[in-house]
Amino acid sequence: MAQILIVDDEPVIGMVLEEILAEEGHHVHSVLSGFSALEILGQEPKKPDLLLIDLFMPGMGGKDFLQIITHDPQLRDIPVILLTGSGADMQNFPVAGSYRDIIGKPFDIADVVKKVNYLLISQDHLYGNSSSV
Repeated sequence: MAQILIVDDEPVIGMVLEEILAEEGHHVHSVLSGFSALEILGQEPKKPDLLLIDLFMPGMGGKDFLQIITHDPQLRDIPVILLTGSGADMQNFPVAGSYRDIIGKPFDIADVVKKVNYLLISQDHLYGNSSSV
């Protein structure tokens, strides 16, 4: 059972993803901005096992958010899946390696579950954990 934080400025997307991933047994929380996510990450002693971040949000988009967390030793190892309707070939796309996967919008529920669970399982094997999923 993993801790997942969703960052998307569209409340409906956050609610749908929360419901989908909670049904899979994960503890899920969603926020509407990168600023709110950074506040939560700074306050919580236990960091999430996974971040799902919208690439385009007002104020602080996913690219800016990734730049901040990749320079923070306490946050940079949290795996990130980008949520976007844009392709990775876009000019202002985040640097490869700053995120682990992409979920396109509109998304397919089965694809979300598959990508999230695969990433969490591979993280468990990488770090020798068996309790996250």
